[in-house]
Amino acid sequence: MQDIINWCNNNEGFTNIFLSVVGTILSVIAIIVSIKTARLPYKRKIKITVGTNLQFAVGFSKVCSSVAGISINVLNLGNRDVNIIYLGYVIKVDGRYQKAIKISDEMKEIGILHPIEVRCNSYSSTDIISSFSKINPKTKVYAYAEDSEGHIYKKYIGRAGKIEKSMRLMR
Repeated sequence: MQDIINWCNNNEGFTNIFLSVVGTILSVIAIIVSIKTARLPYKRKIKITVGTNLQFAVGFSKVCSSVAGISINVLNLGNRDVNIIYLGYVIKVDGRYQKAIKISDEMKEIGILHPIEVRCNSYSSTDIISSFSKINPKTKVYAYAEDSEGHIYKKYIGRAGKIEKSMRLMR
């Protein structure tokens, strides 16, 4: 140990270089941490989920249930507001995404999505069956949301033929 101390005392240039390198590394780490901390209030994170809507009816002697359709939900997990301009499903045809328009009513639940807020857009099983019966059964279907800044969020749901078949069987 005494030899190391004597060597460092005799070689002041090595000690200065070593301390300069350590100081530079610590400065770079401090700059990176401060930049990441400054960006936190502007973080955008959107999560898309797909759910099945169920319908229940109570009779005199039994309870009946059926699938009423699907709902596409979008959740803002970020720290800033996001303006949603489209929420629904899209189909992928020839490498392009085609947006679906609701048959029964106008699209709702679009607009400003605040942090930790959920929006939902529902499609009835009748809409889904009539739409998916007209397209190729192997067409891919995605849950899709688009914001006003042009960012696209999507999640694969399944193939059109399988979704249509499932909706017909569960009606």
